[in-house]
Amino acid sequence: MKKTLLVALVTALVFAAGFWTRVWTDRHRPLPPPPGGFGAEFSHQHPPGMMGEARRERPLSRAELIAKVEQLRPQLEVFRTKMGEIDAEFDKQLEQILTPEQRAKRADFANRRAREERPEPKEGKKPLSDDQLGFMLRDQPARTVLWDVVIPLRLDVLTRVYKLDDAQRQKVQVLLKTRRDKFLQLIDSSPPPSVTLSRLVPMIQRMAEPPPPPPEPK
Repeated sequence: MKKTLLVALVTALVFAAGFWTRVWTDRHRPLPPPPGGFGAEFSHQHPPGMMGEARRERPLSRAELIAKVEQLRPQLEVFRTKMGEIDAEFDKQLEQILTPEQRAKRADFANRRAREERPEPKEGKKPLSDDQLGFMLRDQPARTVLWDVVIPLRLDVLTRVYKLDDAQRQKVQVLLKTRRDKFLQLIDSSPPPSVTLSRLVPMIQRMAEPPPPPPEPK
């Protein structure tokens, strides 16, 4: 049953990722409606316009989205904490497989990523643009779940980046399978918080309406 669900999930997310990547290249489309309840990204509903549907989306109310995140914050925080524990355990076991040189390279990547993601003082409070919020609501959830579920994708990336040998690759594959099982158990064991809403929790202050653009000089 779980294998059937997994195949259906991956297929749907791959299709959705491609569809919404095309949609969001159009900068003038309205933002998508607020995500549904917990686990909405795992439902069988198709985005408007797919499968011959001709429904029209209403523009997103940022106030409604903020209210939804605040309402579900306790559940979302629990989900984020458990996902953090899964990631920490995987990282700890991966470090034991890597050579000292590979661990040094991994640490360097982590430091550079932290510097890149650290916002400037003024940028940290800057509202998310429509494009940024649209990406977080549409593309990012599918990419996140694919990264957590599709083992060959992540294994190939780790192999290429760290030059894993065959013995290391086999061990990492076992770790990835264990991690995937824990992720699916997290989804199965409780009403799953939306991946989208979980990622928006730390950005709640940046989801306010952006200020109007300054008037053009006459």
